[in-house]
Amino acid sequence: MIAHLERKASLDAIPLFLEFLEDNSVEVLATTFEDFMEALNYARRESVSLRMWDDLVIAAQMRREGIRIVVSNDRDFDRIDWIVRVF
Repeated sequence: MIAHLERKASLDAIPLFLEFLEDNSVEVLATTFEDFMEALNYARRESVSLRMWDDLVIAAQMRREGIRIVVSNDRDFDRIDWIVRVF
């Protein structure tokens, strides 16, 4: 999320976003090497473009944690058959 804010030149929102995470006890998951490998393997197995790399890594983290629902307006998640996107 912070990288997205940086890309959109919303740098002033970064401290606010971090404060929100801290105030609302949001758990931030670490990204593992295995998550990267799972993302790459999924892309190869399902012929999904690596242009979806960030979404594939998030999907790998979700699978590792047993999470199937993502709240997002990113329709790329609809291309991952086991994820239910809610927005």
